[in-house]
Amino acid sequence: MQNNSFQDRILGILKDRKIGVRVYLVNGVHVDEIVKAFDQYAVLIDDGKQQSIIYKHAISTITPSTPLPASPDSIQPDTDKA
Repeated sequence: MQNNSFQDRILGILKDRKIGVRVYLVNGVHVDEIVKAFDQYAVLIDDGKQQSIIYKHAISTITPSTPLPASPDSIQPDTDKA
C-alpha cells in the first residue's frame, strides 16, 4: 500500500530533486544535508562525506534551500523511497 501523505510527497521532492536541506533537531542542533531516502520512521541524509540516519521523532524542522511548489496538490507522491 502506497502512502501519499503530504510529508512523503515533500520528502520525495527533496530527494528526487537533490535539494539541500537544513534539518533542525529537537535538541537545537542543525545539519545541512541532502535527503537520500526515507521511510515511515527515519530519514537518511548525506553531506557528501558521510551518511546519517535521523529518526523522524528527533526532527523539529526541515528547511529546503530552494522553494518548493506552492500547492500541495502539485507535489507528486514519491513512489521509490529507497
